[in-house]
Amino acid sequence: MNVEEDRKKETDPVYEDPIDIPLDNEEEEEEEENDVNVESNQDVNPAITSNTSTTTTTTEQIVSISNTAKFQTKLSKSVSNVNEDNESNQEPATKKIKIDNNAPSSSSSSTTTTTTNYNNSNPTNNNSSPIENDKDKHQNKEKENPPKYDPSKSKKVPLHLLEKRRIGRIKAAEEFARRLKIIGIEKVESTTLPSSGGFQPLTVINQKNYSSDYIKKDDQIFAIRERKSLRNNNSSNDTDKSNTSYISEYTARNDEIDFSNPSSTIIIQPGSDSIKIGFALDNKPLIIPNCVAIPTTKFNEGHQRVQKTNRLQEAQPEEFYSLKDHLQSTFKQRMRYYKRKIQSNSYDQVSGFNAVTRGEPIPDQHDLGRISWIQTPHDDEIFIGENALRCTNENFIHRKPFCCSSTGTIFNITDENYSSIEEVYSDVTRILKYAIRELIARRKETKNNKANMDLLTSEQTKALDEDINEKTIFKGVLIIPDIYEKSHVENMIRLLLNEMSFSAVAIMQESLAACYGSGTGVSSCVVNVGATKTTVACVDDGAVVENSCVTLDYGGDDITRLFAKLLLMSNFPYEDWDMNNISGWRNAEALKKQCITFQDIDVTTQLFNFIRRIPNERTEKIDFKTFDEVMLAPLALFEPQIFTYLKQNGENVVLNKILRQQIPISRDLFTNLPNDLGSLTHENCQNHTTYADFQNDFNLIKNILDNVLENREVETSTTNHNKKLNMVPLDKAIIQSITNAALEVDIAKLSVFYSNILIIGGSSSIPAFDFMLTDRINIWRPRILSLNSFGTFYKHLLEKIKDLETTNKNHSTNTVPNQSSTANNTKNEGDEDGEEESMESADNESQKDTHSINDVSENSLKEQIDAMVRQELDQYLRKTETHTSGEHYLPVTVIPAPNDRDPSLILWKGAAVLAQIKLIEELYITSTDWDVHGSRILQHKCLFAY
Repeated sequence: MNVEEDRKKETDPVYEDPIDIPLDNEEEEEEEENDVNVESNQDVNPAITSNTSTTTTTTEQIVSISNTAKFQTKLSKSVSNVNEDNESNQEPATKKIKIDNNAPSSSSSSTTTTTTNYNNSNPTNNNSSPIENDKDKHQNKEKENPPKYDPSKSKKVPLHLLEKRRIGRIKAAEEFARRLKIIGIEKVESTTLPSSGGFQPLTVINQKNYSSDYIKKDDQIFAIRERKSLRNNNSSNDTDKSNTSYISEYTARNDEIDFSNPSSTIIIQPGSDSIKIGFALDNKPLIIPNCVAIPTTKFNEGHQRVQKTNRLQEAQPEEFYSLKDHLQSTFKQRMRYYKRKIQSNSYDQVSGFNAVTRGEPIPDQHDLGRISWIQTPHDDEIFIGENALRCTNENFIHRKPFCCSSTGTIFNITDENYSSIEEVYSDVTRILKYAIRELIARRKETKNNKANMDLLTSEQTKALDEDINEKTIFKGVLIIPDIYEKSHVENMIRLLLNEMSFSAVAIMQESLAACYGSGTGVSSCVVNVGATKTTVACVDDGAVVENSCVTLDYGGDDITRLFAKLLLMSNFPYEDWDMNNISGWRNAEALKKQCITFQDIDVTTQLFNFIRRIPNERTEKIDFKTFDEVMLAPLALFEPQIFTYLKQNGENVVLNKILRQQIPISRDLFTNLPNDLGSLTHENCQNHTTYADFQNDFNLIKNILDNVLENREVETSTTNHNKKLNMVPLDKAIIQSITNAALEVDIAKLSVFYSNILIIGGSSSIPAFDFMLTDRINIWRPRILSLNSFGTFYKHLLEKIKDLETTNKNHSTNTVPNQSSTANNTKNEGDEDGEEESMESADNESQKDTHSINDVSENSLKEQIDAMVRQELDQYLRKTETHTSGEHYLPVTVIPAPNDRDPSLILWKGAAVLAQIKLIEELYITSTDWDVHGSRILQHKCLFAY
């Protein structure tokens, strides 16, 4: 065989096992070529496409010629060789060929197909065959002598390639459907709905959308790009007049809002005791008491009045007195530690003096703080705020529409005097409209008073020049709890946008607002002591650490009740003291603000006096003595179990069933599970598994590792009815919050959080509260968590655990394949049924073996981790015991309200600061946004993960 024949065999294809390929006319070939090209471009399986693309181009009928000169030269050579062979042998018009898939590799580069279709009308190859370049010249010759098979002119795809592509597409579709089913997306062809009826069958979802990038980029979210796109569409020449008018109206509604002007922005802080509301440029907000008084004549039309028992006059159980004795022993230990003397007869002196004292009458003309009580309603008038607190209980019903609890509710859903949620909403709108009228009136008074104008800044003076009245469209910034119920937040936003006609609303969490208001720029632990609740949360890098939030069901109102009870136990001269009466509660609040303290030097036998004001009775000045009651009442914040005996419902929170049904907890649309955000610290405190309760260091470390390594999702509250109160001591809750925050963010930030504990809230203005809280945290903080080097030890421990898990995982992966191969070798040989049964049994046995191996490996891994943790902990504690000084302990620093500010106004001031910076423009939710997107807009317009 000579060299030319060898080269010809390498370049020319081999033809075997012929397939009939009829030669049709030119027009039919072009139509079939287009169909085949469209079908070939839609191939799903890339593996099949790559295999078919490497076959010889001379055997495919949709030959695609590359634009490169190298490919054209090689192709023309192969065509000429084939033409010479065909001319030497006379054969019929139909050529029978077979494609040899085992073609030499050297020709693969010259036979690779491309996706560019060959067009006879516009050829890209100038060196093509003579038949293609001069068709008219050889037309008659072709009619007499039909041409032989020419791969360069043939355009039909062989049947076996079409079949192979079809099978490849089917396999790719099956594989794609299998993967979608694994991730939870399954295509369902049939429908259970009847073909005829009121409901039309739903169309099947296009599976291609699941592999797209829709809503994965910021510029694809309508809420972010709406203003820019709408303005561009409005400026362009659109032929659709209706669409243009809608866009112009839509854009006009948003362009009328001046997001950068804080003069028309109202800051709203709803609280259980009062509502703080004011303009963003005001120095102080208006404090409107959270109370609405409704005449009984109007209330009794469709309601039944609920009578509350007087818990102060009731005899308490033995547990209450034992808890009181425990508080007294804690107080005495503290006094001994600070070397304060206690007189032995102090209790007798107080009781004896209070038993014989009598009130001194005060004439009305000499009473500077005289209260004008409202006893009879006028034309069924409803009183709001401070006026509602002057209405007597005999002819009025007092309702509080706002209530803050541990579940994160904003609206009061525990009051039995409400018969529907609409009544709650109506009271909320009454208070807000009343507050806005008062704000406008105060603004006019400030503008007319020149003395006040001199104290204002230039921005405040400029804001006063603007004409603001009740018809002005305001913007609002709403302060919400750290742990919140989504249904309450969404309904509050809906009220502001729709009922109150606010143009835009932004929301902000309480703890973040506290950092803005106090000017704290570092990571902090915020402790907010309110009237009915106390919250603890850590803020890091401008965001609230989710797992650090905890809400406790006690506050300043509980201190008031306990202090009144302790006074009555000391023969306090106040007969029939009813805390459910509005006058009795006002007297108790005045006494608490006057007497309670944490200063050790003030805890002695002291003489006080107060003025008792009761409707229809004479005003009296009463002298009385106190001893340890002034410290025992606020000290119960660290022993809160005693509060439950004075609450109206004890240890439970009894919800109004009607209100809870009308405003249920938020649930996911797809899983129907509660989707309110939970907190690990809040869950630990509810289950009474705090770090401060562990006495053993090893158990403490194991509990910390379980919370971190399990990485489990926190279960949210699923109850719609009663629940247990969260009554964990305040010092233990702070330790739990700081530890979990550091574990989530960075363990090295333990020292930062302990050095920046910020106390705010109206009930935190107790003298020496910061000093008492520092001592309590140092007492109850576990020793291992107070060490300065605990962060280094914890990181080293995690590395050790990770190495053990990696080693165990490698060992288990090497063991399972051996077990599976052994199980596969045990199948029986015989008929098909026997083989299937043996395969199923082998699979079941292999699965059981795998589970058993996994269980054994997990148990052994836990034992190894426990042994390693115990060994490392012993070594760490031995090293730290060598230090005798206290410098290696983390310091605790409690920061009071800065610059002598009122701690109850820190939250409102923080939201006012946010309303004056440019960031607020990205957080505003307009009424148009709410109409189009609803609550989904909150996912893109919040500083936190909603």
